[in-house]
Amino acid sequence: MKKRLGFDLILLGDSTSGKDTQANLLAKQYRVRLARSGHYLRQLKSYKYRGGVPAPTSLIIPFLNYYLKNLSWHRNIIFVGAARLKHEAEYLVKHLKQRNRDFFVLYIKIPKSEIIKRSKRRAERLEDTSLTLINSRIAYYKTKVSKTVKFYQTLKKIKFINGNQSIKAVHHDIINAIHDYQRSKRN
Repeated sequence: MKKRLGFDLILLGDSTSGKDTQANLLAKQYRVRLARSGHYLRQLKSYKYRGGVPAPTSLIIPFLNYYLKNLSWHRNIIFVGAARLKHEAEYLVKHLKQRNRDFFVLYIKIPKSEIIKRSKRRAERLEDTSLTLINSRIAYYKTKVSKTVKFYQTLKKIKFINGNQSIKAVHHDIINAIHDYQRSKRN
């Protein structure tokens, strides 16, 4: 029987850090609904991946609204790769708080050399193999997503996970972070 998570989880991470892989593993253990922005964007006929340029907020907010509108007390949500920009994160947090939903953020961190190596191995999008595009995505995370990370740090709602280890070890660290957060809520 799957366990209840007890809070919504925002799973962020560097490009190619394994966010979807870890979200899928968590969904096998917990009664959660996955809100995967990448999957959502790939389903939109009007959206075309633009060489490392992230999806505009005008597409992310409706995505967030869909999941916020359909919240269930029986299942928590794992927002995977969503609300990367600070104003998107502020929007998400505001609406979770309005609905009395607790949340926690995990950020999977990997070094630049690993991002490049993993991006080159990606087969889904051939654009990812261009070093210029890979460096563009790395720069985006460093300049834009870092502001979002700082926002979550001010809320004391974020934990960093070392993504530069085996999938199993990353998952173990994520489970430990979840258990630590669950224990902190009880105290």
